[in-house]
Amino acid sequence: MNTILLQFRTKYLSYSLWPDRKNWSLHKATILLIIAEQYIDPVDFPPLLNQDNIRLVKKNLLSIYRKLYLKARLEQRLLEHKQIQHHIQLRCNNYDEDLTKMIDSILNRSKRTIVLDRLLVKDPVHGSVLITDVHQIQQHAVQHFQ
Repeated sequence: MNTILLQFRTKYLSYSLWPDRKNWSLHKATILLIIAEQYIDPVDFPPLLNQDNIRLVKKNLLSIYRKLYLKARLEQRLLEHKQIQHHIQLRCNNYDEDLTKMIDSILNRSKRTIVLDRLLVKDPVHGSVLITDVHQIQQHAVQHFQ
């Protein structure tokens, strides 16, 4: 819509530089498709552009553009409102079910974990030993933190 509207700038219209018959028919089809998809009140556009109807066409295009802009802003606000409501509901659920998760959310803390896939252990007999077995790593980790 913006590209179509840009072709109807005042400086172009003052020099009679508006879209020709072929381009206007393509633009008109695009505009009518937008009107149908967005459920905007239909507008009659002339088959040809000339000095007599160009100002009315520009006025109609600006009206359609404003309606589309307002509709987009409204949809954006509704989306933001839904997201806010979703996060409020999520926080309330966390308050009821998991206080730790709620506090972490309020403080913007993320859960940090460490993945141990290998462990270097000092053995009095063999010296330093690299362990890659999951069960042995778990046993050594438990022993370390006891």
